[in-house]
Amino acid sequence: MKVLFTLCMVFLLAFQSQPKADTWSFPREVAQKVYQFGDVKIVRKRDSTRNSQYPDFSVTIYRKDELRALYRAVSFEHLAASKDNKIFIGVSNDGLPGTAIVIFDRDGALLWELKHHFARLDYCDRSVTRIRQWFPEKAPDIRFEYYEKDEDYRKAGDIKEISIIDCHGKRRTLSEIIEHYVIKNLPQQPQPLSKPTP
Repeated sequence: MKVLFTLCMVFLLAFQSQPKADTWSFPREVAQKVYQFGDVKIVRKRDSTRNSQYPDFSVTIYRKDELRALYRAVSFEHLAASKDNKIFIGVSNDGLPGTAIVIFDRDGALLWELKHHFARLDYCDRSVTRIRQWFPEKAPDIRFEYYEKDEDYRKAGDIKEISIIDCHGKRRTLSEIIEHYVIKNLPQQPQPLSKPTP
């Protein structure tokens, strides 16, 4: 009887540590949200007319009404702009399409994108597919920090760092996120089996 009880407890603990299963279905529609920052317009779009479970996501960037970029399989839930509307950062807690962080400039150049499946951030909640909560849903509090004076090749007013409040309430810089959650997930260089002979 003790053996059966122990086995049941082991199975229960094992299942509790697994990510939660999730099911979802988007309405069959084209949903979009427009963000305007001076002469830059950013359109976040989700097209679930063909597939309500795995819709097409895209981000389109316009400057002075001219199309500058269209990125597929990219999205965000929150978007913030630098004070001069030159740099934009979007963040998401959603496993679809998988964007955790995306950074682009006003001319549409994609400067950096981090996917959830690659980063493995410090999540407070996670499910098999959709939930990837790494910042507070309602208030990620994205902040840009600027150089106050000219330093080396940087001018006063250039962006020094971008930071966000994580889901544990701690402010984390992008540099810290890259160091702790991206670089550590890079494949390690294989070590030689023996020392090379001179």
